[in-house]
Amino acid sequence: MNFILLFQLFQFASAQNLIIQVNHRYLDGCFEGLSEWITKYMQGNVIHGKFQERLRTGSIQATDVRTTHLYLRSASVEHHHAEHFVQIKGLNIKLKGNWRYRVLYLISDSSGFSLNINDMNVTLGSIVPEIFSGLPFIETDLSCKVRHGGFAFSLDQPKRFSNLLSKFMHRLMSGKIERTICAELTNALDMFLRNGIEQLSFRHSLTTGTILNNSLISKPLLSPDGDLTTYHYGIVREDSIPSTEITLLERYPYDVTYLVKPQLLDEILSTVYRRSLFDGSYKDDVEYNMSVECVKPPKVVLEGEGIILALEERLIAMKNAVLLLNDTFTVGLLLNALYSYRLQLFFQVLQTSNLAFLPEEVHQKFGSKLRQQWSSVIATYLRVPLPTAIGVLARNATLKIEKPFIVFGVDIYSPLYHNSKRSLS
Repeated sequence: MNFILLFQLFQFASAQNLIIQVNHRYLDGCFEGLSEWITKYMQGNVIHGKFQERLRTGSIQATDVRTTHLYLRSASVEHHHAEHFVQIKGLNIKLKGNWRYRVLYLISDSSGFSLNINDMNVTLGSIVPEIFSGLPFIETDLSCKVRHGGFAFSLDQPKRFSNLLSKFMHRLMSGKIERTICAELTNALDMFLRNGIEQLSFRHSLTTGTILNNSLISKPLLSPDGDLTTYHYGIVREDSIPSTEITLLERYPYDVTYLVKPQLLDEILSTVYRRSLFDGSYKDDVEYNMSVECVKPPKVVLEGEGIILALEERLIAMKNAVLLLNDTFTVGLLLNALYSYRLQLFFQVLQTSNLAFLPEEVHQKFGSKLRQQWSSVIATYLRVPLPTAIGVLARNATLKIEKPFIVFGVDIYSPLYHNSKRSLS
C-alpha cells in the first residue's frame, strides 16, 4: 500500500506542535485486514457466554461452545450522516458444544450439539475516537446490531424428548447467541486495533540524546467524511507541555498531511544549544584565531514559504593578540526540509545571510568555516522523527507500508522545494 504525504510548516497560536491529518480513504484501507483478523481470532475459539435457562420442571444449559468453522465475506468502515461504523457482512459460523438437561432433579442427560448461523450481518458503532496512554484509539463501549438469515440446530445423538429438547435449545441459543457473538466481534476489533497501535511509536530518541514526545495532546477528531486528525505535543521537555487548546484544520486533499509548528524545531534546537554544538574555535596558521559562542537558543520563523533559522552568535577574532572583532551578530540561515527512509525530517542550509559585518581579513580566513559549521550542525542534529508505524519506508515522495498496520504517516511534498533560489538579505 502506497500513500502520498504533504508536509508543511505552519504558524499560528495553538497548543500542539504537530498535527497529522489522514484522509478517510486511506484510513479505511487500514481495515482491509480486519476480515482476516476476525477469522483467525474466532476460528476454534471458545465462545464465552452463559447459556442456561431454568424451567418449571428443571433446567437446560449449553457448555463448551466453540467455533469450528467461520466464513466472512467482508469487514469495513462505513460512514453515514457524520457517524462511522464497522460493518461485518456475510458472517457464517458453525458452532459445536455440549448440552445438559435435568428434569425434576431426577432425570438428567447430556450430549453434543451443532449450531449453524447463516448470513449474519453485524454493525458495530458508532466509532468515537479516544486517547489511550497518549496513543490514538476508539471508545470500545460499542453498540452492536445483528441480523441473520437463520439458525440450523441439530443434536449429535437423538435422545428421549429430542423434539422438546431441540425447541428449548433453539430458543436458548437464539436468545443469547447474538449478544455473545457481538461481544466476541467487539473483542476481535479491540485486539485488531491494539495490534496496530502497538506498532506506532510516538516517542523518539534525538541525535542530541534527548527524547521527543509526540504523544497525543487530546482525543483525535473524526470529520463527517471520516478524515482523522490527531494532535501531538511535539516537545522534548516535560515542563514545556502546552495547554490543551485545539486548532481546527481545513481539509487537505492529500492522503496524509503532517503540519509541524516552528516551535517543535525550536524545542529540538534548544537541546542543540544546551550542548554548545553551535560554539567553536578556529585558528589560521599562527596569526589568526577566532572563537564562536551561540548566546541564546536559535529560533525558526516562517517568511512566506521559506524556513529561516535565526542564529545569534558572539564572535571574537584576534590577530597576533590584537583584537579585531568582539561583538554579537544575528545570522539568518535559509533551510530546506527533506526526509529520510525512516520517515525522519532533516534540514539542509540553502543559503546564509550576508556576513558583511565581519572585517574583510576575518571573513577571508573564517567565513567559509563558519558556514561549514552551521551546515554540519543543522544537517546532523536538526532532525524530526515523525510518528508512523514499524515497517514503513519513505522514498521518492511515497511511503511504502510493508504490513497492514493502522498508520498515521506518509510522502512529503513541500513548496520549499520550488523555492531553493530564494535569497536572504
